[in-house]
Amino acid sequence: MNKRRQNSNLNTGYASDKNGWNAAIAVNNKKVCLARAVAIRSLTSTRTNQTGDYAFYATTKLEEDRIFQMLELRDRSFARLLVGTVERRKGQIDQLLSNFINVQKNNKSSQRVQECLRVGVAQLIFLKTSPHAAVKETVQTLRWKQSERSQHIPESTVKFANAVLRGVARLVETKNGTSIFSSDDALLNISPWLVNEWKTCWGENITRNMADIFLEPPSHIDISCKALFVPTANNSSGYRSNQLEIVRTFLEELYTNGNNSNVSAVILPHGSIRLRNLAGSIASHPTFSIRNGSYWVQDASAAVPAMALHSALLLRKHSISSTHVVDMCAAPGGKTAQLLSMGFKKVTSIESSRRRNKRLMENLNRLGFLNHTVFIEKGQSWIPGDEVVNGILLDAPCSSTGTASRNPDVLRKEQEQLESLIDTQKILLNHCIDNILIVGGILVYSTCSLLKRESEDQIDSVLQRTNERGESIVKMLPFLPGEIPGFDEAIDKNNNGWMRVLPGVLHDELRLCDGFFIARLVKIAD
Repeated sequence: MNKRRQNSNLNTGYASDKNGWNAAIAVNNKKVCLARAVAIRSLTSTRTNQTGDYAFYATTKLEEDRIFQMLELRDRSFARLLVGTVERRKGQIDQLLSNFINVQKNNKSSQRVQECLRVGVAQLIFLKTSPHAAVKETVQTLRWKQSERSQHIPESTVKFANAVLRGVARLVETKNGTSIFSSDDALLNISPWLVNEWKTCWGENITRNMADIFLEPPSHIDISCKALFVPTANNSSGYRSNQLEIVRTFLEELYTNGNNSNVSAVILPHGSIRLRNLAGSIASHPTFSIRNGSYWVQDASAAVPAMALHSALLLRKHSISSTHVVDMCAAPGGKTAQLLSMGFKKVTSIESSRRRNKRLMENLNRLGFLNHTVFIEKGQSWIPGDEVVNGILLDAPCSSTGTASRNPDVLRKEQEQLESLIDTQKILLNHCIDNILIVGGILVYSTCSLLKRESEDQIDSVLQRTNERGESIVKMLPFLPGEIPGFDEAIDKNNNGWMRVLPGVLHDELRLCDGFFIARLVKIAD
């Protein structure tokens, strides 16, 4: 096959390997696979900044790459697979490479070589790519001078990288199909301090189980819709009557638009919709790109905090149609969209980042929501003025370790980052209680963290607070069995009343969802 196409200023052909046909660009009459090249470029851009913190996710850099955006669907899918596999298996890959080489990350050139080697090993070991493609076509990317500012990779370095990957290929061949790694090696992909903290919090077995789950990319996408199940004081057992019809309509639209004949959907117990075998990005589906859309991407666990606030206000006899609620740290907008769908009198969203606020507004506008107010301001500085706030959803900034299935980069955060996040969480939590929420109001505190220091410990601390009269300021509002269908196993067994979702702990479809913590507080005194 010698298909040619023209994309803007990009001349591409196709090079074949076990993973299909991949767009290529000619360098010195030799083809460079662009899927591999942009994957390596995004990984090179993602490594640590001067403080040692991860500045941005490789997957984010990949999606923003101009050449990546020009590629066809199968090439983009291959690039995503390469980046995701390297990010999930980095510890194992580096351990294997240490037997062959010790590349120091002291400049962009050496980083690029290191990421090239990682991408090659990922193909040889985990993706079962043919050795010829995994070695030759991966190494060839080093000969591509990506821009005028790109550093030239000496031919001697290119040949050295080729020799290393050929050595790995020979090792794979000698194993004759048997695994190179032991069952314990999944923990190599996680920062040691994080492994130790998880073992302290959850024990050895759950820690290893989570590490194994994080090795595999999610095979599904969860979405919410305006008809999402909403619990009421008298009904906590089913869906809105029209939800099945809405899902049926959505699937028919998927079949009609694009190569989605194999897509399947299931309604999860609490109302989220789980899609499998979806072709391409969900964002490219017409329903997600037009105004007055009905759906948004939201993990099943992430849908619970807004439901918990709505249910709590009903249990406390608040009238939803006359209640004002605030969504702190609101971007990208999934929780705000839920709250707006639930019929609150007013929903106020607070977001400190202008960049994230832009995405928040784009999502809310696409969904056709108008009755909301958005402030671009730090949550710890915002004051509602004379308005009464009956409920607050504080989905606090955190380590995001519960999202590792989708964002494996988070498993290599530096421990120093955590202290700053904990301080911010504490400030936000106390500010919401002291300066925003009325007495009798409800605050839902949530994190997508698997660390108690960001979650359970924060709630334990605020529950100890008293006013100048020695009175407790807040108390817990425990979750009730059946209140959030499907999540009973996540309700704390020690009668603390909060909800702790750990990957692999819930049943059936909900076994695979983000790690989350949700607690509800009632303000009982100023």
